[in-house]
Amino acid sequence: MVEIYLCRHGQNEDNAAGILNGHRDLPLTEIGRQQARELGILSKQNSLSFDHIYTSPLVRARETAEIIAAMTGSPKPSVIPELIERELGELSGRPYSDILKVSKSVIQTDNVNYFWI
Repeated sequence: MVEIYLCRHGQNEDNAAGILNGHRDLPLTEIGRQQARELGILSKQNSLSFDHIYTSPLVRARETAEIIAAMTGSPKPSVIPELIERELGELSGRPYSDILKVSKSVIQTDNVNYFWI
């Protein structure tokens, strides 16, 4: 049986500033690196090992994957270009608050805005 685990990248500089990423390629913050380390620790505590780790080409995803791979003794992550985050067009690099100014199609939750432009 194949088991697949998914994780999101740790916090990066745009996330910390409340900026929409899209294809912007800023590194993890120290909080983001700590988040990745915590996931690596939890993985080890639960005896998880990974035959393959795949990541998008963006530095925030690659750095997260590399930390987890190192902490779990897993192979070096493989970059798959198709895993890249969606491009946000005119919203890339803008504050989250601009979503409501640009998109008329928004689903809001307490923590996340889902939208399309």
